[in-house]
Amino acid sequence: MRIEIICTGDEILTGKTVNTNFSHISRKLEEVGLSVSWGTTVGDDRDTLLEAFRLAGDRGDAVIVNGGLGPTVDDLSQEIAAKAAGVNLVLNEHWLERIEALFRRYNLVMQPNNRKQALLPATAEIIDNPIGTACGFELTIGRASFYFTPGVPKPNRGVKLGFQSHFPQLETKLALRGADPAELARRLLPIEAEVRKRLGNFIVAEDDDTLEGIILAALKRKRASLSVVETFTGGRIAARLAAHPDAESVFRRGLVAQAGSEIEALLNLADGTLSSGPLTEKAIKDAACATLLVTHSTYALVALADRDKIADPAACSPTLWFAIATGQQVAVRSSRLLRFGDKEILRAGAVEMGLDRLRRFLQGLPVEEKSDFG
Repeated sequence: MRIEIICTGDEILTGKTVNTNFSHISRKLEEVGLSVSWGTTVGDDRDTLLEAFRLAGDRGDAVIVNGGLGPTVDDLSQEIAAKAAGVNLVLNEHWLERIEALFRRYNLVMQPNNRKQALLPATAEIIDNPIGTACGFELTIGRASFYFTPGVPKPNRGVKLGFQSHFPQLETKLALRGADPAELARRLLPIEAEVRKRLGNFIVAEDDDTLEGIILAALKRKRASLSVVETFTGGRIAARLAAHPDAESVFRRGLVAQAGSEIEALLNLADGTLSSGPLTEKAIKDAACATLLVTHSTYALVALADRDKIADPAACSPTLWFAIATGQQVAVRSSRLLRFGDKEILRAGAVEMGLDRLRRFLQGLPVEEKSDFG
C-alpha cells in the first residue's frame, strides 16, 4: 500500500511541528506494518492545496491530511477536499450539535465561525474527535482514500497548545498572553485540567522537573535507596540518576555488564539464571530480588536485554526486560522497541522506558501500561 502524509495550514509554520507530526504518524503506521511513501507540506493556498490533493489521489492508495480543519478563513481542508472530490460542502447537523455541546461544557460562547467546522464534503464519513471542535473525516479523492485529521489544537480562545519533540519525550506546552496573572491563571485552569485528564499516567514531569528528579524526590520522601543493574542500556540509567543533585543520599549502586553470566556473578545467582537461553519473568524477578540483597537497597531496578532471535533485527530491538523490586513487591515489564534510528536511539528509548517504569512503580501506577515508544 502506498501511503502519503500531507501537513497543511499552521502545521508548516515551523519545521519542528512538521517533523513531530510526520514522525508520530509514520511511527504509528510502522507499528501496524505500514510505511510512508511520500510526505508533503502545503500552505494556506487554494490552488496549491487542490493540486496536492489531486496529485496524492492519483499516485497513492491512502493519504493522511493533518491540519486545516480550524474555524478561521485560512483553514481550507474541507473546502478543497470537496472540490477535489467533485462534491458540495454540506452542513453536518450531528457535528454542529457536538461543537455546541463542547462550548456549553466549558461555559464558553460559541463564535459564528465555529459553524464552519461542521461543513463537510457531502460524501465524507466522520472520524470522531473527542477533545476538539475540528471534525476528522474520510473521503475518496481520485483512487485514494483520504483521512483528514486535526492538527495542533487551540483548546480555548487565546490559549495555544503546542508540542515539542525531543526523543524520547514529547513536551506539551500551554501558552496564553495577557497582563493580569490572576486572569491568565483563571483562563488556563480548565484547559490545564483537561490536558492532565487526557495525558493521565503519561505525564512524567512538569515545569523544570525531570523524570530522574521526580524519581529521586519520591525515593527521598520514602527515605529509601535505589540500586540499578543494566546490560543493554550500558549504565545510562545509572548515569541519569547519579548526575542529579539529589542523588547522593538516595542512589546507592549501579551494576553494569554486557553478559548475563557477569550479572549472575555480581548478584550471586546460580549459573545459567540469566545466561542459559531466553530470559524468563522468573529469572528477571530473581535478579531484582538478588539486587536488593547484594546492595542493601530499598528498591532495585533491573534492565536487561534478551539475546533472542529477531525475525527482522533492522525493525526492532531485542526483547527488553525491566523489573522493579522492593521488599514486598516485584513488577516486571517486557517490550521490543521499534527501530526508527540507530542503536543509540534504541538505547535512549530503553533508558526512558526503564526510568518511566520506576516512576510508575513509585507512584502506584500500572507498570505494564503500554507507552507510545514501547
